[in-house]
Amino acid sequence: MDKFEVSLFTNEYMIEQAKDTIIKTNEYTKKYGLSLTEKDALLIINEKNEALHSSGRIELGAGVSEKIIMEFADSPYITKDQYVQTIIELQDIFYYFKNESLEELTDEELLKIMKYYFDHDCQGDLEFLQSTILENVCRSIRYGRRDFGNKSKE
Repeated sequence: MDKFEVSLFTNEYMIEQAKDTIIKTNEYTKKYGLSLTEKDALLIINEKNEALHSSGRIELGAGVSEKIIMEFADSPYITKDQYVQTIIELQDIFYYFKNESLEELTDEELLKIMKYYFDHDCQGDLEFLQSTILENVCRSIRYGRRDFGNKSKE
Protein backbone atom coordinates (compact mmCIF):
# COMPACT_ATOMS: atom_id res chain seq x y z
CA MET A 1 0.00 0.00 0.00
CA ASP A 2 1.52 3.33 -0.96
CA LYS A 3 1.39 6.61 0.99
CA PHE A 4 -1.68 7.91 -0.90
CA GLU A 5 -3.71 4.78 -0.10
CA VAL A 6 -2.85 5.00 3.60
CA SER A 7 -3.87 8.67 3.67
CA LEU A 8 -7.15 7.92 1.90
CA PHE A 9 -7.93 5.06 4.29
CA THR A 10 -7.25 7.30 7.30
CA ASN A 11 -9.58 9.99 5.99
CA GLU A 12 -12.36 7.49 5.33
CA TYR A 13 -11.82 6.02 8.78
CA MET A 14 -11.98 9.48 10.39
CA ILE A 15 -15.18 10.28 8.53
CA GLU A 16 -16.73 7.01 9.67
CA GLN A 17 -15.69 7.69 13.28
CA ALA A 18 -17.12 11.23 13.14
CA LYS A 19 -20.36 9.92 11.61
CA ASP A 20 -20.70 7.31 14.38
CA THR A 21 -20.08 9.95 17.05
CA ILE A 22 -22.75 12.22 15.59
CA ILE A 23 -25.25 9.36 15.27
CA LYS A 24 -24.68 8.47 18.94
CA THR A 25 -25.99 11.91 19.92
CA ASN A 26 -29.45 10.59 18.95
CA GLU A 27 -29.50 8.74 22.27
CA TYR A 28 -29.61 12.12 24.02
CA THR A 29 -31.54 14.22 21.48
CA LYS A 30 -34.43 11.82 20.97
CA LYS A 31 -36.02 13.07 24.20
CA TYR A 32 -36.33 16.45 22.44
CA GLY A 33 -37.83 14.90 19.31
CA LEU A 34 -34.59 15.30 17.34
CA SER A 35 -32.58 12.67 15.52
CA LEU A 36 -30.13 12.41 12.68
CA THR A 37 -29.79 9.82 9.95
CA GLU A 38 -26.44 8.64 8.60
CA LYS A 39 -27.08 10.86 5.57
CA ASP A 40 -27.67 13.84 7.89
CA ALA A 41 -24.47 13.07 9.80
CA LEU A 42 -22.44 12.92 6.58
CA LEU A 43 -23.95 16.21 5.42
CA ILE A 44 -23.02 17.83 8.76
CA ILE A 45 -19.47 16.47 8.44
CA ASN A 46 -19.11 17.68 4.85
CA GLU A 47 -20.42 21.13 5.76
CA LYS A 48 -18.12 21.20 8.81
CA ASN A 49 -15.17 20.49 6.53
CA GLU A 50 -16.22 23.37 4.27
CA ALA A 51 -16.53 25.70 7.28
CA LEU A 52 -13.12 24.61 8.53
CA HIS A 53 -11.60 25.26 5.12
CA SER A 54 -13.27 28.68 4.84
CA SER A 55 -12.09 29.70 8.29
CA GLY A 56 -8.59 28.27 7.87
CA ARG A 57 -9.03 25.91 10.80
CA ILE A 58 -8.16 22.25 11.36
CA GLU A 59 -10.10 19.77 13.47
CA LEU A 60 -10.11 16.02 13.84
CA GLY A 61 -13.12 13.77 14.39
CA ALA A 62 -16.64 14.98 15.06
CA GLY A 63 -15.19 17.80 17.15
CA VAL A 64 -17.51 20.72 17.56
CA SER A 65 -20.41 19.08 15.69
CA GLU A 66 -21.11 16.77 18.61
CA LYS A 67 -20.71 19.62 21.10
CA ILE A 68 -23.14 21.84 19.18
CA ILE A 69 -25.71 19.06 18.96
CA MET A 70 -25.48 18.34 22.68
CA GLU A 71 -25.52 22.02 23.69
CA PHE A 72 -28.46 23.07 21.50
CA ALA A 73 -30.67 19.95 21.63
CA ASP A 74 -32.91 21.35 24.35
CA SER A 75 -33.45 24.73 22.68
CA PRO A 76 -37.12 25.58 22.20
CA TYR A 77 -36.14 27.15 18.87
CA ILE A 78 -34.85 24.00 17.19
CA THR A 79 -37.42 21.79 15.52
CA LYS A 80 -36.98 18.51 13.74
CA ASP A 81 -37.82 20.16 10.40
CA GLN A 82 -34.84 22.52 10.49
CA TYR A 83 -32.55 20.59 12.86
CA VAL A 84 -29.84 19.61 10.36
CA GLN A 85 -29.70 23.04 8.73
CA THR A 86 -29.51 24.75 12.13
CA ILE A 87 -26.59 22.53 13.20
CA ILE A 88 -24.80 23.32 9.94
CA GLU A 89 -25.32 27.07 10.36
CA LEU A 90 -24.23 26.93 14.01
CA GLN A 91 -21.01 25.20 12.93
CA ASP A 92 -20.31 27.98 10.43
CA ILE A 93 -21.00 30.62 13.08
CA PHE A 94 -18.86 28.80 15.64
CA TYR A 95 -15.76 28.61 13.43
CA TYR A 96 -16.10 32.18 12.23
CA PHE A 97 -16.36 33.54 15.75
CA LYS A 98 -13.67 31.26 17.08
CA ASN A 99 -11.34 33.21 14.80
CA GLU A 100 -12.98 36.58 15.48
CA SER A 101 -12.64 36.13 19.26
CA LEU A 102 -8.87 35.86 18.80
CA GLU A 103 -8.94 32.44 20.49
CA GLU A 104 -9.77 34.18 23.79
CA LEU A 105 -12.78 31.93 24.33
CA THR A 106 -12.61 28.19 24.82
CA ASP A 107 -14.91 26.08 22.68
CA GLU A 108 -17.14 25.54 25.68
CA GLU A 109 -17.31 29.26 26.52
CA LEU A 110 -18.20 30.19 22.96
CA LEU A 111 -20.86 27.47 22.78
CA LYS A 112 -22.41 28.58 26.09
CA ILE A 113 -22.51 32.19 24.90
CA MET A 114 -24.02 31.16 21.56
CA LYS A 115 -26.65 28.99 23.26
CA TYR A 116 -27.58 31.60 25.86
CA TYR A 117 -28.16 34.35 23.31
CA PHE A 118 -29.77 31.98 20.78
CA ASP A 119 -32.38 31.00 23.36
CA HIS A 120 -32.85 34.43 24.92
CA ASP A 121 -32.14 37.65 23.04
CA CYS A 122 -32.20 36.06 19.57
CA GLN A 123 -35.14 33.71 20.14
CA GLY A 124 -33.67 31.31 17.59
CA ASP A 125 -32.71 33.94 15.00
CA LEU A 126 -29.30 32.83 13.69
CA GLU A 127 -28.79 36.00 11.65
CA PHE A 128 -29.26 38.18 14.74
CA LEU A 129 -26.97 35.90 16.74
CA GLN A 130 -24.23 36.18 14.13
CA SER A 131 -24.51 39.73 12.86
CA THR A 132 -25.25 41.52 16.11
CA ILE A 133 -24.75 39.57 19.32
CA LEU A 134 -21.55 37.67 18.53
CA GLU A 135 -20.06 40.62 16.65
CA ASN A 136 -20.53 42.67 19.83
CA VAL A 137 -19.01 39.92 22.00
CA CYS A 138 -15.96 39.67 19.75
CA ARG A 139 -15.60 43.43 19.54
CA SER A 140 -15.52 43.51 23.35
CA ILE A 141 -12.83 40.85 23.36
CA ARG A 142 -10.72 42.66 20.76
CA TYR A 143 -10.84 45.80 22.90
CA GLY A 144 -9.73 43.84 25.95
CA ARG A 145 -13.13 43.68 27.61
CA ARG A 146 -15.08 40.62 28.61
CA ASP A 147 -18.19 42.55 29.55
CA PHE A 148 -20.65 40.42 27.65
CA GLY A 149 -22.36 39.30 30.82
CA ASN A 150 -20.46 36.12 31.68
CA LYS A 151 -22.90 34.13 29.55
CA SER A 152 -20.17 31.51 29.11
CA LYS A 153 -20.65 30.52 32.77
CA GLU A 154 -24.43 30.00 32.63
